[in-house]
Amino acid sequence: LGSVMVDYNDQIASFVSLARALFGDFDVDDIMNNSRGYLNSLLFVTYLFVAVFIMLSMFFAILGEAQAKVREDENEAKENGADLGVSWDTSMMSSEYGIF
Repeated sequence: LGSVMVDYNDQIASFVSLARALFGDFDVDDIMNNSRGYLNSLLFVTYLFVAVFIMLSMFFAILGEAQAKVREDENEAKENGADLGVSWDTSMMSSEYGIF
């Protein structure tokens, strides 16, 4: 497609076009019109699925690490007998709302 489409003429333009495609800025009709078969579209959609799953995996890994750190800090605070900063004073809450 590099010889036909401006977005894929050189490596930098291709990388930028593929990065933009991850955020939904792509034209499948343009790819289909400039290729003979369905192979280019199939490869493009495969790239999108793989790249999105890799990005989601990285995001979930970051969230998992952050959650593990918070739990570790909570466990250390419980072992040391420290106050976690959360206290509920039920004497100030009214029972008229049916909460307590």
